[in-house]
Amino acid sequence: MEDLIDTVAGYGFVPFFLFNAVISMIPIPGPGTATTLACGLLYGKVWGTVVYVTSAIFGAFLQHVLGRTLLRPVLLRNLSKDQVLKVKSLDKALAKEGPMLVALLRLSPVMPFGLTTILLSLTSVGYVAHAGASMIGLAPPTFVYCFAAELGNKAASGEVGGSMDAFIYAVGLLATIGVTWKVMAIANETLNAAVDDDASEKTS
Repeated sequence: MEDLIDTVAGYGFVPFFLFNAVISMIPIPGPGTATTLACGLLYGKVWGTVVYVTSAIFGAFLQHVLGRTLLRPVLLRNLSKDQVLKVKSLDKALAKEGPMLVALLRLSPVMPFGLTTILLSLTSVGYVAHAGASMIGLAPPTFVYCFAAELGNKAASGEVGGSMDAFIYAVGLLATIGVTWKVMAIANETLNAAVDDDASEKTS
């Protein structure tokens, strides 16, 4: 994966952006983490976050459109009964909570980004609401990965000037991780509560 990322990045920004967009559609964990770190290495914590989030949202938008149109019959045929029920529950929860629930799904490490997009494409959430809420939810964890990649790159290249600089960077990274972890934990609790509320309504 590393060699592939290096090769694509060597062709310039546009191919790398499109590559990230395609990777964001893969419904398994792993590849997205590698490209997020690559964005941090190549562009730093701020612009790396911007590049990854915008490219991932571009890919998610395309995947959402395809899942809502051309691929919808195929996706529905391949879902188990349990998965179909989950999609229906998610759709009902979205009707209540709105785009905020999409942002929580992106914040919560429940499932891979691409798989979440596939499930959301089978619900009634709109394209713009999906893209905007996904961007909000994806930004915090992306920033953590890009920050870590930038710090590692600077340490390896000797750009961290001394023990004080290293300490400041480390404290900043740990604080960012701590805040993001707390936000993600709250998102996970809120998400579970929304799903539990829907399930309790069905049984009552």
